[in-house]
Amino acid sequence: MPALAAYKDAGTVWQKKIDGNSDMLVASVDPELTRIVAVPDYPIQGQGSGQSFHFSASAAIETLWLRAAAKLDAANELYANHTTGD
Repeated sequence: MPALAAYKDAGTVWQKKIDGNSDMLVASVDPELTRIVAVPDYPIQGQGSGQSFHFSASAAIETLWLRAAAKLDAANELYANHTTGD
């Protein structure tokens, strides 16, 4: 998953948190949340499973930001190595 997609998904989770006025979100009530928690590259921690899986939006946002930052760092390193001939 590209870095910008991870940041966009973090924005989606943040908006759902604001809209629901709660930090705990249930993935099954929203198709976007269902998709986000199913991404293998996003190790979003929560409780329950299947339809009852719920998670902290704040923790998920942090996880998504960390994944995105790691992807940007890797891309910058590749670019830097390519332009310097390393």
